[in-house]
Amino acid sequence: MLPPIVEGAPLQPAAASEHPQRLRVVSWNMKAGRGSSLSAIAQRLASLAPDVVALQEVDVDTRRTGRVDQPVTLAAALGFHHAFAEAIPWSGGRYGIATLSRYPFQSLRRIPLSNTAAGEARTALDAEICAAGSCMHILNHHADVRPLAAEQSTREILAHVAGQPGQRTIFLGDLNQTPDAPGPTACVAAGLTDVGARLDPQPTQGDRRIDYAYVDLALASCIAGFHVEPASESDHAALVLDLDLGCLSR
Repeated sequence: MLPPIVEGAPLQPAAASEHPQRLRVVSWNMKAGRGSSLSAIAQRLASLAPDVVALQEVDVDTRRTGRVDQPVTLAAALGFHHAFAEAIPWSGGRYGIATLSRYPFQSLRRIPLSNTAAGEARTALDAEICAAGSCMHILNHHADVRPLAAEQSTREILAHVAGQPGQRTIFLGDLNQTPDAPGPTACVAAGLTDVGARLDPQPTQGDRRIDYAYVDLALASCIAGFHVEPASESDHAALVLDLDLGCLSR
């Protein structure tokens, strides 16, 4: 049985949004803070002025990163709500993914993954938030490095999306696959918009583009901007997606 999702609310609320007409969503594989200090990662996130953050490679209370609860620490720095989904026990603590949000979570659940071909167990988190009177699902995933496993988990997430017809969905994460691989190809075939391919297709790790932001048809017309943000604190760049709140409310 998988561990429960751990969530928490901010003790101090976030400062007012720097872009009140937009919803800014950031996705970043932060390498568990092993390439930088956690304070530098918090500063980087704050500089991006996000409203929602999907993080991959996140540690909670592990020896290797100093027994720090990284989601709690980063959420506190931003004044955000947080949710952490453990993928595996690691280094005396837990390792997984986290979603942080200016807005309260309306619902949180894991997306079931079979992990039958994975080198290590992976997870995916579906967080529902509401902004400007409109609700949407933010899906966060870090796929396995084995190609067959990465493809499999991506397709299982697509099945989850297909099971929620008519819901506004953003699918974010490090998929460990290049755009021509079966998983990303299946996302586009399923009708999702690869925002990076459309607006900023530069590599996100080394010379490869393996980190993605997808939106469904209900959100595609509300895209107000997107860019890949180089980030020295990790071996991955961050993805910054803006949605037009006025468009969302229509």
